[in-house]
This record gives sequence, C-alpha cells and structure tokens, in this order.
Amino acid sequence: MIQTRLNAEKRHRIRLSDRAQELLTELQEFFPYRNTDTLEEYVYTSDDISFANLITEFRSQNLFDHLKSEIPEFKNLKEWKELKVTSIQSSGLLDVLGRVAEQQQIKHKCEVCEKWE
Repeated sequence: MIQTRLNAEKRHRIRLSDRAQELLTELQEFFPYRNTDTLEEYVYTSDDISFANLITEFRSQNLFDHLKSEIPEFKNLKEWKELKVTSIQSSGLLDVLGRVAEQQQIKHKCEVCEKWE
C-alpha cells in the first residue's frame, strides 16, 4: 500500500512538472498580448482554444493550487484565467514554473495531494 502511494505521488509530481513546462513555454511567448487584462480576456479575444484548454485542464488547476503558496498574486485567485497578463513577469511566475518543471518541491497541496494525507 505504501509503495502504491509513493508511486502515485511520483507520477503526480512528474505530471505537474510536465504541465509546468507546457505553461512555461506558452507564457514565455505571451508578451505580445499585453493589451489584454487577464488570461481569460486573452483567450476570448484571440480565440486560442488550445491555450484555453491548457489553462482550464484538471492538471493545470492542480498546479495552480500548488503555486498559491509560492506566488502572492495567486492568493486571491481561483484559477489561471483570472491571472493578470502583467503579473506573468512581475510575479516571478516564470521562475517558479521553471523550478517546478525541474521537479523541485512545491509546498502547497492540491486536491490530489490532500487525499494522501
């Protein structure tokens, strides 16, 4: 039972790392779109369905929940689409995503992790 839990936790960390890399790649290219206020507005005005799917998918939400303790701007947000475009660079988000992509430990728990406690 313990080994199964450890394997599940490892898979979860790998999936979060993969998602962090995907988001990092997308958000590093994001700066031409500063004329939009939030990621939701960007998706609406650009009709970028693949990005919309990326930021609303379950794993992305898990990652967002983990990042709440790392990034002060996330504290009062519930999901990626509420994030202000101008916060992408100023919040240190790209650095944190880079660390998570390298599978460094993140503090906060998501709904998946909380089940293992």
